[in-house]
Parts: sequence; structure tokens; C-alpha cells
Amino acid sequence: MPAQIIDSGPTLAAPVIEVVRELTHMNTLPLLSLEGTRETPLEQRFDKIAQLARALDTRKVIFLSTSAGLEREGTPRISVVNLSVDYDHLLQSPALERRHTSLLRHAKRLLDDMPLRSSVSVVNPLQLLRELFTISGAGTLIRKG
Repeated sequence: MPAQIIDSGPTLAAPVIEVVRELTHMNTLPLLSLEGTRETPLEQRFDKIAQLARALDTRKVIFLSTSAGLEREGTPRISVVNLSVDYDHLLQSPALERRHTSLLRHAKRLLDDMPLRSSVSVVNPLQLLRELFTISGAGTLIRKG
């Protein structure tokens, strides 16, 4: 499947959303780069992703990470997070890395405004194909319930 990187720019304008929509209809995987938003606060960057996900009525948002998924110190990656059951426990866990705690919070915020069928995956780019094309996946799947 071909892929194309799209620079979101400092704001997520309607033309960017249309480009993403057109690429998906052409069976091209859109990869949204937030490089142009480096100076933008993290909260606003995640809001931009949520805005795009809602506009496209997407079922899955994938965050590429340097790690294999959400990881606790000294243990293998967490394969599935059910926010209705696991969220509070994971946030209170000192073993979850700070960056993963932040990512989990933002994933929950994103999913709070989306349909129940929506999910977020966190995966290493080297494992992206396995995440996309296998049942077991390669990263962490985060779902509402």
C-alpha cells in the first residue's frame, strides 16, 4: 500500500483534511506530520489529531513511537488497554514511563469524543505492517471499553 506524508502546518485547515480524505479514497495511507507544529503546545497538537479523526469519522488512529507500545519498566509491552477498566490503574502505576502516561492521557481525551468502535494504537514504525495486517498486532491497542 503506498503512503504519503502530509505536513499539517501550524493549523489543521480544511484543505489538509480534504487531502487526507482523497488519499484514503485512492488507497494511499496518509501519514500526518506534525513537524510544523513543534512550537505548538502538546495539548493543541493532540486536539488537531482529534479534529482530523472526527472529520474523517475514523475508526483507528495510530501513533508511531520509538518504543514497541506502552511499556512498564522491566516488563513486555502492554498489548491492550481497556480505558474503562485499566486507565486509573495505569496512571497510578509508577512503572509506566512518563511519556507513556502522557500518551495514554491524550489517547483517552481523543477517544472520549469519538464513537465506541474507535481505537488508538501505539507502535514502532518498524512494526507498523505487523500492526496493520495481523490480528495480534505489534503495539498497544487502546480502546474505550
